[in-house]
Amino acid sequence: MRYVNSWILLCIFLLSSSVYSKDTDQTTEGYTLSKIRITNISVNSATANNAMSLINTRAINQVNSGSNEFVKPNISNFQGQGIEWETDIRHSNFIRTNYFLSHANLHSGSNNLNDLATLNFQPYMGSPVSITDLSFRTYSNNKLITSRVAFLTDFFFFENSSNKYLENLAFRIGVEAYGNTFSTSSKPYPYVGVSNGAPYSGIDAINQEKIKFAETFGNAVIGMNYKLNLSPVSSFDFGFEYFKSFGNDSKYENQYLSMSISSLGTYLPIASKATGLVKSELEGFRTSLGYRYYINEISFFRVSFAYQDSTQKVKDADVPSSGNLIISSDISQLLFTLASPPMGPFPNSRDTRSQFGIEFGYKY
Repeated sequence: MRYVNSWILLCIFLLSSSVYSKDTDQTTEGYTLSKIRITNISVNSATANNAMSLINTRAINQVNSGSNEFVKPNISNFQGQGIEWETDIRHSNFIRTNYFLSHANLHSGSNNLNDLATLNFQPYMGSPVSITDLSFRTYSNNKLITSRVAFLTDFFFFENSSNKYLENLAFRIGVEAYGNTFSTSSKPYPYVGVSNGAPYSGIDAINQEKIKFAETFGNAVIGMNYKLNLSPVSSFDFGFEYFKSFGNDSKYENQYLSMSISSLGTYLPIASKATGLVKSELEGFRTSLGYRYYINEISFFRVSFAYQDSTQKVKDADVPSSGNLIISSDISQLLFTLASPPMGPFPNSRDTRSQFGIEFGYKY
C-alpha cells in the first residue's frame, strides 16, 4: 500500500482481530492467512476539526495587539470506501504475527465555519479604528485521506488450557504508523460587520482560501482478541486495542488568494501562504466484531463491524502569519495578518470512526 502524500497518512481503525482456530493437524509447523477487506467508513474527523480551529491558537497573542479572531467550525462526517490487507502468520501454537495495511479516501459534502473577528487600534494619523467582522464561510472539496500500517504480535497464553473456550484468547502488542491528510477550499461567502459604528455587509466572491493539514503518528498498541467456534464452518470473533502515540510529525498549510483592483481598473491576484509544523498527541481505542464462514478448507468469507474513538491534542504549533493579506475585502484576513504566531490555547478534538467490512481470505 502506498504512502499518502508525505507519508502513509493516516489511519484507520478496524482491529485486526481475525483469529483462526488451529486444526488438529496444525501444531507448531504453523500456517498463514491472508485477507482482503472492503470497507464502508464514516468518520467525524479530529484532523479536520483541528485544522479549521488552528487560527484560534492565536487568541492569547492577540490580546495585546488589539485584535482577536475566533472561528467555530462545523465539520460534517466524512464518508467513503476503503481497502485493507491483512496477513496472519502462526509461527507456533504460542505466537502469531500480524501485518496490516489500510487506506481510505473519504469526502464530506460541505464544512461551515463562522469567523468572528475584532480589531481595535490607533493609527499614526486619524481617528481610532474599531471593527467587528463576522463571516459565514462554506468550504467545499473536502477530502480526508486516512491510512494505517501495523506490525502486531499475538500471544496465546492459554493455548494448552484444558478449557477449550480459552485456547483462542490472544493478547496483543505492537506498533503502527497512523496518518490523516485533510484538505479543503472555500467558496464565496457572506459577511456582516460594524466599522466605527457604521454597519456593513456583502458577499466575498473574490477571495479563496485553501487549507491542508497532514499528520502522522507512531503508536504503541496493546490489546486482545478472541474467537469462538459456532460450528465446524463458522465462528465469531471479537477484538479490542488501546493505542497511544509516542511520536508525531504534522504540517499545516494555509493558502490565500485575493483579488485587488489596480489604478487602471484591472484585477491583480495577491497570493499568500502560511505553513508550519504542528506537534500533536493521540490516544484512543478501537474494537471490532466479526462473523466468519468457511467456504472450504482453505478459503473463507467474513463480515465485520469496527469502531474507533480517540482524542487528538495539539501541543505546539509553529505557524507564522502569512504576508500580503492587507489588500483584502474581508476584514478577518486583515486581522490574520496582524496576529502574532500561535501560542495557544491549542485545539483538542475527538475523532470517532465506524465501518462495515466484507472480507475474503485464504489459508496456505
